[in-house]
Amino acid sequence: MLNECIPFYEAAYTQKLTVHFETAAAVGCRFVGPLKGRQSGPGLAADPLAAGDGGNFKADGTPAAGGQVGGVAMGDAAIGAKGGVIRGAGTILPVESGAAIALNAELQVDASGRVITLAAGRAVGVAHEAAGAAGVKIQVELYGVGN
Repeated sequence: MLNECIPFYEAAYTQKLTVHFETAAAVGCRFVGPLKGRQSGPGLAADPLAAGDGGNFKADGTPAAGGQVGGVAMGDAAIGAKGGVIRGAGTILPVESGAAIALNAELQVDASGRVITLAAGRAVGVAHEAAGAAGVKIQVELYGVGN
């Protein structure tokens, strides 16, 4: 699996979900957009993919800059594909930086799902490592989803 995201620590609130990436691809070790309801299941339309039906949640592979998130992609997934998302307060996992980040900085996301220092967006976690530039995977402790 490309860009596999393996947690350093799973907390009591850690969740691993299967998600259908509806309109944008997901990149492992980056945040994805918020969950948008189930793809199919009782009372819902059938799965649009021929590969099988399922009650998976839907999400965009990328969040809005500074916006709400659904969790961190556990690996790369194409548009229209299913992939794993991990989330939950206290979970510590590798997340790709979008800029230089100081140790213990509070974080928000950029438009590609990478973490940057909190400015005017929603706080998604705290950095347990520093990053000297964009593209570095650092240990991030997640806050609860929907902050």
